[in-house]
Amino acid sequence: MSSTLSMLRDRLLETRNADHGWGYLPGRISRIEPTAWAVLALAEDAPQSRNALVAWRRHGGLVTDTSENHLNYAYNALAAIALAASQDTLPIGFAVVRALMEVGGVTWSRRASSGLDPSLRGWAWYPDTFSWVEPTALCAIAAKRVRHLGFGAGADPRVAEAERLLLDRVCAEGGWNYGNSIVFGQRLRADVPTTAIALIAMQDRMREAPVMASLRWLERHAVLEPSTMGLGLATIALSILDAAAHRPLFELEALVRRDGENTNLAGLAIAAYALGWERHGFEAFRF
Repeated sequence: MSSTLSMLRDRLLETRNADHGWGYLPGRISRIEPTAWAVLALAEDAPQSRNALVAWRRHGGLVTDTSENHLNYAYNALAAIALAASQDTLPIGFAVVRALMEVGGVTWSRRASSGLDPSLRGWAWYPDTFSWVEPTALCAIAAKRVRHLGFGAGADPRVAEAERLLLDRVCAEGGWNYGNSIVFGQRLRADVPTTAIALIAMQDRMREAPVMASLRWLERHAVLEPSTMGLGLATIALSILDAAAHRPLFELEALVRRDGENTNLAGLAIAAYALGWERHGFEAFRF
């Protein structure tokens, strides 16, 4: 284990809250996103932290953390991925995915002037709002992962529609923006973290030309957004797709050594998971 990874793991263990979850900053209330990523990064070194995610389950099987009563579909998917990474909590991860299959983004029947298809139903960040790329991709990853593990009956129609939505939203040069590829006639630029998450979701659709173009876009741009989230997610996606991940991995380790103390805990946990690739091979995101 590298000294940088060891430092990150120690930092995460030191900043864990009494309820075994993590906030975005040390001492802050526990939240789903940093807790799920820390669970993935620490694996069996923090089994009680999976129980924090279990304890937050409400609202028909979905998860709300202690800081807010409203649901976040994207982070529910991330929680499901983290829970599914352990045999002990795999059935609970499936239960979260099954609950996600019953919800989704708001649709609009009339085709947008941009040419995008708003009738496609993916997932929103929050209930009663429109579908966005990141929550749609994360929910698709969770569904495909539990299906890969033998727990996916009934999810296929929702996953197939999610794939159509992601293909519909690819930017002109490849990659994905947070929401749409064009707004008010203006073509939007792709974003590294969003593109990485969407590529992970579409790893079994690499024969699709837009997906391959998006992989090439990420290879060119992975190190141009120097953040723990951007570099970490790019490392995960490129590794899973058997593309060159050494540059973002190198830049990520250098960034953590330089600025680790000033990075929020979600970012540190993503970095720890990415830098710990030799321990887990990113298996939690493969299908």
